[in-house]
Amino acid sequence: MTEEQINKLLEEYQLVYLDDVPLNDPKPSAYKFGYYEQDLDSGRDITGVMDRNVLEHHPRKLFLSFPYGMNIEQMSKLLKQLNKSTLNVRAFSPEEGKITDTAMKLMHGDLEPEVDFFFFDYDTQKIDCKYLAFSVELVEY
Repeated sequence: MTEEQINKLLEEYQLVYLDDVPLNDPKPSAYKFGYYEQDLDSGRDITGVMDRNVLEHHPRKLFLSFPYGMNIEQMSKLLKQLNKSTLNVRAFSPEEGKITDTAMKLMHGDLEPEVDFFFFDYDTQKIDCKYLAFSVELVEY
């Protein structure tokens, strides 16, 4: 393989794709996969003993962290990509050891972009801002 092919392959593994669009502007500073258990009719009996009926399927979660310093254009683009009821997410899965496609949805209520400060950009002659770092969580649908 040539150096260019190797770099392209490495870049593909490092990126997360939402509906075949790479998250590269802004690129997540980190992402991680998790799993969670789902219970059906679980609860405690009269003596306080927990009775759990754990479902066999453990949906995957994808946690994306975005760096400090995104501007208005980058944040708007990101929020538009995330604002869908279902997303086809392509990312590296530690469990399978390869890039996988998973239907996921955004966990509602966890989109909280926070503006650090506004400024005037003399190059574009427009008001812009810098956002603080923030995270989102996607869950398998």
